[in-house]
Amino acid sequence: MSVSTSRVGWTGRLAGLLFLGFIQTVNSATETVPPGSVALSRGELYSYLSNKTELRADGPTHYSDAGKLETVRDGKRFKGSWTTHDDGSVCRNLWGLEGKFCETYVRDGERIGVVINGQFQPAPDLEPGNVLDSLNASGLFSKQQTIDLVSGKSVIWGPGRGLYYATDFSLEKIWDGVRGWGTWFVNDDGAVCWQIPGWGPTPCEAYYYRGEELAVVVDGKHGKATEHVEGNQLGSF
Repeated sequence: MSVSTSRVGWTGRLAGLLFLGFIQTVNSATETVPPGSVALSRGELYSYLSNKTELRADGPTHYSDAGKLETVRDGKRFKGSWTTHDDGSVCRNLWGLEGKFCETYVRDGERIGVVINGQFQPAPDLEPGNVLDSLNASGLFSKQQTIDLVSGKSVIWGPGRGLYYATDFSLEKIWDGVRGWGTWFVNDDGAVCWQIPGWGPTPCEAYYYRGEELAVVVDGKHGKATEHVEGNQLGSF
């Protein structure tokens, strides 16, 4: 099957779903705060976020260098302000929405993380500049486009790691040499999901074009999509 290269028109409903990440579980992966982690200073926070777009699970957020912010929530744009504090926290105040939301950013070696309710999780990805308009212009693959993209194809992530989407919606996956079999489906929002008995819940994946590059959203994280190769390539492992 071939994939249509036409871009999907953006709608408010899909905008919200794109940045919620199509997760089947409620929270991103968290861990206890690593011992020895250090809160970022106000200067470090400003340098880290200023004039960048944070690809947050609750909506992409651009932080201007003048203390203003803009975000997309459920397909609607909101403006507000952001401030940094000596304890490593960043506070966001969205005009028209009640309350102020603060998070603490810490450094653990080479990692930057966010502490929420006493739990550490990796900080959201950052894009330089304000990319809200370009993200809005891209749009998500429709249900049929996603089926055309993955059906009858394999995804290879590395040695001993891959996935095959059979045309009958069965699925074979190998991870570090361990094989599992299950099923896959594409939900009404165009995200592909799979279920393998005994392997636990897996986040669904949504696809869209970022410029000319095929991109994927998994658990609220955006990245370059792995190539989909025709046929079942897992027999080579």
